[in-house]
Amino acid sequence: TDNLAFGEEKKKGDIPFGGTLVVHGHQAAKLGNLTTMPKRGTPMEVGRDLVAQNMPISEFLKKLRDAAGRIEPALNKELKATFGTSIEINRADEVIKAICADQEWRDMDADQAQAL
Repeated sequence: TDNLAFGEEKKKGDIPFGGTLVVHGHQAAKLGNLTTMPKRGTPMEVGRDLVAQNMPISEFLKKLRDAAGRIEPALNKELKATFGTSIEINRADEVIKAICADQEWRDMDADQAQAL
């Protein structure tokens, strides 16, 4: 009884103009770069380079002892005072190399560290 365009009968679920209805079509440009969470169980890749990796000072001192032998109490105290409770892993390796080579480790910058 309900006549649409061209006199056809209305069918259940049909759109009167016979086209596809795009509800939020005007927002498509804004949603183009939308990132979504992966499905549960999908492995995720985490870039570890984004966060500085630190090692506790006790682990650093153990590595230093293994590499250089006995650590003098004065050096131990100075290292703890300089670095506190943790040290970056890259910096720890640089300091260990410098101490083993009897070089200055206190004010070592990146250029000096690469020379080792």
